[in-house]
Amino acid sequence: MRSGRLRYSVTLQRQGSSKNSRGEYTQSYTTLATRRASIRPLAGREYWQTSGEHSAVTTEIRIRYDSTVKSLAPKDRVLDATHSPQIVYDVESVIRPNETDLELILMCVRRNGPNS
Repeated sequence: MRSGRLRYSVTLQRQGSSKNSRGEYTQSYTTLATRRASIRPLAGREYWQTSGEHSAVTTEIRIRYDSTVKSLAPKDRVLDATHSPQIVYDVESVIRPNETDLELILMCVRRNGPNS
């Protein structure tokens, strides 16, 4: 992978849960790593649900493979702080091209909404 394509700085996070002061479980994320990445939107769609109009953008994110990121899995998320406001992507699948340890392709869906 050519380094010139890795122009975005992304933060990789894993979902977990923790108890708050009242003993209730709350969703939280822990940061696994910050890496350089290439981000490429592939397809988009708009649809209606009972709560209103929504959109989904399928996005390919490529990062270099290493021992920290090899554990990435669906349900993790990627934060792109290069843009303002920050963009959040939910990881849908993780692909290791040709089963080599050179790069990972993360197939993601971009979140939309104020509480991304």
